[in-house]
Amino acid sequence: MISRAFVRWIVCAGAVGAAISLSGCSSGKPYALVADLPSTDHVVIATINVVDGNCTVRMASLDWNDFYTPNCKVLKDQSGFKSFSINGSQVDFGAVDAGFKVLGTPPKLPGAEAVAAPAAGTGKAAAAATAKPATPAPAAGTAAPAVAAGEDFPSQWTVQPDPGQVHLAGQNPGFLLTSNKLMVSGGACLLDVTFKATYKPLHMPCIVSANAHGDFRMVFNPRTTATLSSGGNYDVTMVSEGSGISGVIWDSHGFDSWTPSLPPQWTQSSESDQ
Repeated sequence: MISRAFVRWIVCAGAVGAAISLSGCSSGKPYALVADLPSTDHVVIATINVVDGNCTVRMASLDWNDFYTPNCKVLKDQSGFKSFSINGSQVDFGAVDAGFKVLGTPPKLPGAEAVAAPAAGTGKAAAAATAKPATPAPAAGTAAPAVAAGEDFPSQWTVQPDPGQVHLAGQNPGFLLTSNKLMVSGGACLLDVTFKATYKPLHMPCIVSANAHGDFRMVFNPRTTATLSSGGNYDVTMVSEGSGISGVIWDSHGFDSWTPSLPPQWTQSSESDQ
């Protein structure tokens, strides 16, 4: 799996590959804050996308059944200071070094969900199996136990370009695939794949971040990829190789662990106006 830590920078852009150097990105251009996560965290990605004065929070953890997408409201957006209301709690960010740090005591994230983990297997199933087992119901007349809070809200964040609106299609998909597309919309992405064989279609949302070079990092739900045949890597990178005959080309790294594997190269099929 690729590293969860990203190179720190101050960049902001309305479209991937057109990064503009702006201190803190308060010019109205879309941008994203991406958490710089320690390797010990169960949280594998956390992003805050800011577009036209609105913000969206997306997080994925080995402990959760699904992505965590609390409501978000921009309270203040300045080059050296940012403040958001996230799930009803005010979270302030101050500029430090080449990124941002949460000021004060960060709120707690949701704890591990009291559900059974996917069946153990190969690939990422072992990682997803870290969830806690179901908690027995309390006896009659006793109070239900309090749900333990999870890890702290990530404290270190970098500023990265907003991924924009990009539609990708796999090249040379092989004989098993009948259709394959990967749609990027800001900090969200969606993989749609159908097969000729008995494999079930894949309709899988993901969280995406981008860098100034135009590369994408896509994180799928670890519990979902664990149920794929032989498991699958939930952390996929799409490395931009620049323009080719068929348009901009990305090399995928991570889909080769899926069964069946998905195309190693993808190209831009269409892109909406930024």
